[in-house]
Amino acid sequence: MLRRFMLLCLLLACPLGASAAYLTRAVTPAEQSLRALSGGRMLIRQAAEAYLAAGVNQVAFLLPAGGVPPEQAHLRPLTEGVTVRAAEAPRENPGWVRWLVDVPREGPVRFVLTCPLPDLTWELSYALRTEPERATWQAWVRLVNKGTQDWKHIAVEGLPWAPLTISLPPGGDARFPLITLTDLAVTHELRYEPDRYGEAVVDLLTVPRTRDVAGQPFAAEAIPPGRLEISEDLAPPGLPPRTLNLPYTPRGRDLVLSLGAAPGLSVVRKLVSSRQVNVRLDVDGRPALYDLDEQYELTVSNKRAAGVALTLVERLAGPGEIRESSQPYQPDDVGHITFAVTAPAQTDTKVTYRLRRMNLEP
Repeated sequence: MLRRFMLLCLLLACPLGASAAYLTRAVTPAEQSLRALSGGRMLIRQAAEAYLAAGVNQVAFLLPAGGVPPEQAHLRPLTEGVTVRAAEAPRENPGWVRWLVDVPREGPVRFVLTCPLPDLTWELSYALRTEPERATWQAWVRLVNKGTQDWKHIAVEGLPWAPLTISLPPGGDARFPLITLTDLAVTHELRYEPDRYGEAVVDLLTVPRTRDVAGQPFAAEAIPPGRLEISEDLAPPGLPPRTLNLPYTPRGRDLVLSLGAAPGLSVVRKLVSSRQVNVRLDVDGRPALYDLDEQYELTVSNKRAAGVALTLVERLAGPGEIRESSQPYQPDDVGHITFAVTAPAQTDTKVTYRLRRMNLEP
């Protein structure tokens, strides 16, 4: 069943005069595993053992179908003192790859062969089902086998959360469950942050990942990109789930999802005034340095039937000092400040601040 696919099936005598080497045991399915790489690529890892003579031997493997270049196949010895030299593709055996293996003493030699599988691809998909403050998270991997290999009970590593054992026939296209986590905490936030989300007020849904939830490894693993389906218990009947492209989320970082523009809310930002103050002259009486006093205004328009709380993240026009503010704010970094605003229903709420930028040159 696995004779054609990456089976150690040719061991030749070295033209340098070494004794012939021969296979001591064939590779079994338990000695193979697949590894998921970024970009939907897949790699096969296969263990093998051969009894080799002392000196230089030739070891050849049959590559998988799909046009794998020989230089992409890698043979690594696990036996101490054994050296593997560069690979070559023998003209007399197309589709094979051959290595010279230098063995210090006669005996069994263990190898690991790794090679890409162009006919086997994978992609992730997710589902998040939310209640007002809790959620259930599910993840699946879809595997597509475009080749002729019949995969049966083979382990797949490199996927988030846990290894997976799959069976997939030639031409197979199947989705396998990876993990289901229940009772996750979720929070909703209305946020205006043009640098990140554009000019609209967005509805953000956050699933904290700063710690494991009930001992489950939700925070311990990075979340690779994939399609995410979000359904909410409080959504109107008949409303289809939201679908979005989930970006890469590093491990331990909270999962923050933008559900799109929040209806009935908008923010307009404008520069009210800008004037030069504290002008300093050089020895010739020309302006050398000055400070800039700027007044900014953000107008939050709430057309909803109820009041809302939202977060405004304002990017400052440049390094400087806030001299006045109509509402309390928190400095995020040298370039941003954050306002927590309560906007009553059917009302425009204004937030103003004055920024003093210092030591500017004409």
